[in-house]
Amino acid sequence: MNGIVRGVLALALLGWGCLAKAAEGDVVAPRSGQLEATKAGSVDFVSAGRAGSLLRIEANVSYNRLLPDGTLNFQARQQIAALVKAELGDHYDFIVVAPTMQVDLGEFAGLHWQVHNEVQGIGRPQLDLRAQFGGAQQLKAVLDLDESILPVSFTSAEYDALLDTLMHELMHQWASYLPLQVEGLALATPAGHWSSRYDSNASVMYGARWQELDGQRWRQVKTRDGFGPLDLYLAGFIAASELPPTRYLKTSELQGDELPEPGLTIQAEPRWVTTQDLLSALGPRVPSHEQSQRDFAAALILLEPAGFPATAAQLDRLELLRAQAQSRFAALTRGRARLALGIQTASAQPAAGSPQGVGSTAGPMPALDLSAAAQFLLDHRVEDLWEDKPASR
Repeated sequence: MNGIVRGVLALALLGWGCLAKAAEGDVVAPRSGQLEATKAGSVDFVSAGRAGSLLRIEANVSYNRLLPDGTLNFQARQQIAALVKAELGDHYDFIVVAPTMQVDLGEFAGLHWQVHNEVQGIGRPQLDLRAQFGGAQQLKAVLDLDESILPVSFTSAEYDALLDTLMHELMHQWASYLPLQVEGLALATPAGHWSSRYDSNASVMYGARWQELDGQRWRQVKTRDGFGPLDLYLAGFIAASELPPTRYLKTSELQGDELPEPGLTIQAEPRWVTTQDLLSALGPRVPSHEQSQRDFAAALILLEPAGFPATAAQLDRLELLRAQAQSRFAALTRGRARLALGIQTASAQPAAGSPQGVGSTAGPMPALDLSAAAQFLLDHRVEDLWEDKPASR
């Protein structure tokens, strides 16, 4: 069985995102001082030009998660980030890399390589590695998306699952790093996902929507369905006052790091998690939701092995994923945030300066003659009905 088939089967069986225990972790956070600054110019990754809204990059070295010596392959992501800045400018909050070749991302269908965070009150430490990733001041993270495991069909379950994987990796910019504990049990796992015990309203960040069957039994009725209210608060899209109380299930049948499993039934005692509990653990969010960023741009990179350019089918598939990802992000954020995925044209970028006037040879509009308009209606009245032609009666 080849690697692509194995990848498709794994995604079909386990859904998307982390393809093993959530504790494995799809968030990669470098240690302070671990990385050196990187600039464009490496021959390891070379621009192959633009294809519509995509930037094609040829890979001459491995893009696997790990290098042969077992260390994390930061260098590849750093070089990609530097090349994107050189080719496209400093306009992007995220860089999404979709390889056409099979890559080894470990046990995951997506990875989030942290670059920059200045938000406080979300449980995540502040971080600034922008100099190490090419110097782009807007960049927050590099996201890997194992697009290579997809079949050509746009209607397959794996295709829809990969869209949710992208939403999952995007939300890792803000969630789920909450240090809150409920009676000594963590609301979030060390890997940055909601505990399997948490009623997250079926968040793509795990947890589930739990339904009470009787006083003691609970069942997972929906999983991985969107951004939950706590996700939206941490991302800065809703106010703390909009957070509803949520439930945490105290049970010995779950460890907390299990992946969602629709239909799973357990014995548990519910505990309420209130807004005040969250604010006590986190402190206020800075910036608040009134000042938080709502418009995001992400460069979409088609990574090709040198000498094997992408096929027309691969380009079409990724272009469709690009368009649908933008719609899905808007829907999951309830229309409160926007994602522009792909190359941003110069006209889409804000620029300093005064607006230029637009000249016209047309004269001013004549004044409206309301009495003449009323008379027109009266002249075309037929049996108390208005008609200017038979179809409008």
